[in-house]
Order: sequence, then structure tokens, then C-alpha cells
Amino acid sequence: MEKRFRSSHYRFRVRENRGCFSIEATDLVSLRYSSVNNVVGIMGELVNGDTDNPLFGDSTWFLPPNLAKRLFERAVDMLSDSENVNRLERYLDEDRSCGEWENQRRKRKI
Repeated sequence: MEKRFRSSHYRFRVRENRGCFSIEATDLVSLRYSSVNNVVGIMGELVNGDTDNPLFGDSTWFLPPNLAKRLFERAVDMLSDSENVNRLERYLDEDRSCGEWENQRRKRKI
């Protein structure tokens, strides 16, 4: 499954495929991108504070399929709510300011 969202500052892609789960964000100005499900503020909201669980340490999570599907649905709900998106954007702005994002740029879609 894949679902895409666009906010005022970011483009998001949520993916789940047979237990493999990730959220990728692309900054709309710089086109720099990163997997962001392990950004502390986002991860805490996705996993209800279970941030010490080693399952959630990497940028792509390899999980039991039923858990990955639940997280996919939770992420879609989070990104469908403008109030949540505003809060998530603040987490991402902070993460980007610390240099945590890829140095590669996405190509602009024409």
C-alpha cells in the first residue's frame, strides 16, 4: 500500500508492503528528503510512546504485517489532519536543521 500527501512545506509518502513500513518526506523548496518515521516526535505519535522498542530504530521498519498495516492506517490518519500535519512539520523542520536529511535532491516533477 502507498498513500501520498502534500502539505504547505513537505510532500509525504507512506508505504507498507508485507510488514515493511516507512514514511518519506520531501522538502518542497530544497527537494531534500528523508525517511521520517523514526524522527522522535513522529515515532512517539505512531507507536504511542514505545520509542525504546528496537523494532522502531531504523528508517524502514520490518514488522509483523498486521502491525505494519495498523501503523500505515495511523500514519494516514495523522497526515490527513491539518493540525497534526502542522505539528509534524515542526518536528521535520527541527530534524532538517540538525542536518539529518539526505544530501540528494529529488527531481522536480514537471
